[in-house]
Amino acid sequence: MVSSSTRGTVTYEIRAISGGSCDLTMGTVDVNYQDPPATPVVLLPDGTSYCDFNTGVRVGIEASVAGVGYQLIEKSGGTSIGFIQGDGKDKYFTGLVSGTIEYYIEARDNRSGCLNLSTVFTITANSSANAYSVSCDISKTCASNVVTISLTGTDIGVDYELITDGVPSGTLIPGTGSSLSWSVTEPVDGSVIYEVIATPGQACELSMGTIEVTYNLSPNVFNMVSEGGNTEYCTGESGIRLGLDGSQNNIGYRLYNSANEVVDYKTGDGTGFYFTNVHTSGTYRVDAVDFGGGCVSNMSGNITIVENSLPRTDIAMEPDHGPATVTEITLISTEDGIRYQLIKDGVDYGAPVAAPGGSAGISFGIPTSTGVYTVSATNITTGCTTLLTDQSILDIQTIDEKEFRSAKPIVDDPYCPNEARTIRLLKSQPDVVYTLIRDGVKLSDKTGVGTGNDIEIVDDTTLDEKRANGILNYGVFAEFPGTVISKTFTKTIKIFAWPIQFDAIRDKLHIKSEFTEGTIDLASNDVPAYSYYVDPVGHEYDYSWAVIYDFIKKAPDEGDDEPYFGDVSLASGSTVLSYTKHPDHNHNDSVAYYINLLGCGPTHNDTSFVSVIVDSDISTNINKAPKCDLIIYPNPATSYVLVKNPNGLISSVKLYGSTGKLVAQTDASSAEITMHLEHLAKGIYLLEIESEGKHYTEKLVIN
Repeated sequence: MVSSSTRGTVTYEIRAISGGSCDLTMGTVDVNYQDPPATPVVLLPDGTSYCDFNTGVRVGIEASVAGVGYQLIEKSGGTSIGFIQGDGKDKYFTGLVSGTIEYYIEARDNRSGCLNLSTVFTITANSSANAYSVSCDISKTCASNVVTISLTGTDIGVDYELITDGVPSGTLIPGTGSSLSWSVTEPVDGSVIYEVIATPGQACELSMGTIEVTYNLSPNVFNMVSEGGNTEYCTGESGIRLGLDGSQNNIGYRLYNSANEVVDYKTGDGTGFYFTNVHTSGTYRVDAVDFGGGCVSNMSGNITIVENSLPRTDIAMEPDHGPATVTEITLISTEDGIRYQLIKDGVDYGAPVAAPGGSAGISFGIPTSTGVYTVSATNITTGCTTLLTDQSILDIQTIDEKEFRSAKPIVDDPYCPNEARTIRLLKSQPDVVYTLIRDGVKLSDKTGVGTGNDIEIVDDTTLDEKRANGILNYGVFAEFPGTVISKTFTKTIKIFAWPIQFDAIRDKLHIKSEFTEGTIDLASNDVPAYSYYVDPVGHEYDYSWAVIYDFIKKAPDEGDDEPYFGDVSLASGSTVLSYTKHPDHNHNDSVAYYINLLGCGPTHNDTSFVSVIVDSDISTNINKAPKCDLIIYPNPATSYVLVKNPNGLISSVKLYGSTGKLVAQTDASSAEITMHLEHLAKGIYLLEIESEGKHYTEKLVIN
């Protein structure tokens, strides 16, 4: 064998060489040496091993050379299993190479026949896991629900991994020879594809298969509520409304009772809502169902409803019916924890009464008016209320409001302190006893019994002449004897403490030319020391009297006065009058001078004059007879005035104008004189009355 590293023709000669020098040329031969093809570079894109569930791997030549043929040769038998002709590109043999065998590639130059061999490479067939089936317990479910993915079997020595939508879980579970399962949950709305991959030790992965699971979102969770927060109701009421504080459109909501029965159903509209009223005690819950996807959500919370029973209604009332003036309404028994309210004609009557305990009866007292009486019973704890079935129908006498007034002919005329007050009750009610009330004090001995006509009740109690306001507040208390049926009505009656007659204590007072002034002590000769105040407008002071004074002189014929002859004054709290002759007036020794005291009550127009005569020729003990023996009305007057003396005869009545002029006179000898006034103008006048040898004066107002 010869070779040459030189490209080109090489001549070879064969000589026979003996032991001597005679050599013999046997001949020559020319050998043309060419470069061999480049060593083939094997392409194995699938690697040198494959899983037995595949058919092999691909084998090729990287950058094949044109004019060179390539054969894939199985080394052990030298068998060619594939040929390709180079074209300057990567080339692959047809088909896949399989089996665990050594291979090489021979490259041969098509012209020179020169060849070159690749390195030997080995193709290895790896065993894969056995194939098993993948399944799930449900193919359509609600988001976040648990789904079980199962593999029917496993091989020992093989690892298994769950792939979710192409994303490996990263957890390999070794096979045990038995089935295998995964618990999965997805918070999605849509389909998810699960795949199980088996991986033996040679990393020959095998998909066990895929399975698709469809998830639907569950309804949103809302809070369960009761209307008004109420969870209790009374028997016979409309029950309790339960609902949710929100909802979803087109989602169904089911209300369940304690027996897990659906008692109501509503479709959501995006807002809170209530089911129809429930009327049975128990615990209620609500779930929401999406009928399109079948998903169900339990709503938050549950509510327990309690039905409270009503109080007993079969308790008897007494009396049941009848006329009465004294009728106590009672219940013969009661129920603990119950409050009872008497009702008259549908309206609460009086205060409620709580049961005393131990089923004892109760009384509502004595009603005072006719009507149908029933009783409501209320459970103090639950508030449940009902009416008792029994009732009382009573016809009870009542007292009517009656008008009453002074019995004087002129109802507004006042009384004097020492005069009995007669109260006239108009159209009195038969059998009713009327008792006077004076200034809030019930006069138990001043009573009268109603006859159906007017009745009079006399209050002959002597009053203190120093009454502060000249007013008596009278009332009448009316009652049916022996009952609690009563009524009180009130009215104001005017009582005036008129100015009394005073003694003018001025011994041997002579009116002389030098006469200018003098005094009169009103407190002398046992005359009470009243406090008089100089206040022409009649403000309320002690004893509510103001006193106006004037000093006049009387003409000789007693028919005319000269007013304001002088001034009279009285200091506050004093009892001594001071008088002064006016310097513009002349005096006359034969004329009597008078000081008139006008007592004026602030609440009444009636007034009266008392004359104190200042003259040495007239007795100092002036008439002490009470002025109130006379009755003068009406005052103010319009067309006439009546003067009456119940205790004697009147001899004359004179009327003087504001200037002191006599404008009217009536002479008679009668207990009653009427003087007509139609011809006189409105104004203030002075009445002078002579009766039983005594003189009286009184202010008269003509309207």
